Amino acid sequence: MQKRAAVGLPRVASRKAGKTHAQARERSRRAILRAGAEMLTDSAQRNPFAAIRIRQLCERAEYSTGAFYAHWPNAKAFYDELSEYFMGEMLIEDFDALIRIARRAAKKPGAGAIVNLAEEDLRILLANEQWDAVELLNLTIARTTHGESARRGYRAVDEVTAETYALILDRLGREPRPPVTASQIGVALQALVEGFALRSRVEPEAMSPSELQHQTLYAYAVAGLLSALTRPRGDERDVLERLEDELRSAD
Repeated sequence: MQKRAAVGLPRVASRKAGKTHAQARERSRRAILRAGAEMLTDSAQRNPFAAIRIRQLCERAEYSTGAFYAHWPNAKAFYDELSEYFMGEMLIEDFDALIRIARRAAKKPGAGAIVNLAEEDLRILLANEQWDAVELLNLTIARTTHGESARRGYRAVDEVTAETYALILDRLGREPRPPVTASQIGVALQALVEGFALRSRVEPEAMSPSELQHQTLYAYAVAGLLSALTRPRGDERDVLERLEDELRSAD
């Protein structure tokens, strides 16, 4: 018995050594991948405008560098205004069309109005050719050097988002369900559309599965969110009470 145990020991040791070696390889792999991700984001946060050169910028815009300096004294001043534009002004421009759509959609009965507006909201955002730049800036300077301009821009967009959907909610006789406010509903809706827009860039077919027919998954998500965060006038339940009633077990 002792002899068999002795013979078996090298095999056990070999398996342990193999396991330790595999673990070490996995640790080094993960560490290098993490370092790559950190270097990528660090570089983007330090200088997200590295690809922009004033001369090339003017050539693309088909203006002279003199035209550039008539507006901005230097590149930094241009970057500051570009950030302000991306973080607010550019997105607000899309809402003119969306508000017109909301007024038409409000004439539809029930949930159809919400679904229609949500579909158009996502479509308009995806059609904005500069949206990719907005996403890039949100991941870089919006969290570092230009955080305040990003927050100002988002607050403006959130308010307009809330006002746009309120055109339909008011007609449906619905109001924010406490403790949620109209502004917070705007925050939730804007965050939702941006998340879906990002995923749609990567995997558009996941956002419009064939079994949903003409609607996108996003439109149903918006309708569900508004169903939870708003209430018919006269309904005194808050958000948690409503969710408790909705999700209570049938038992």
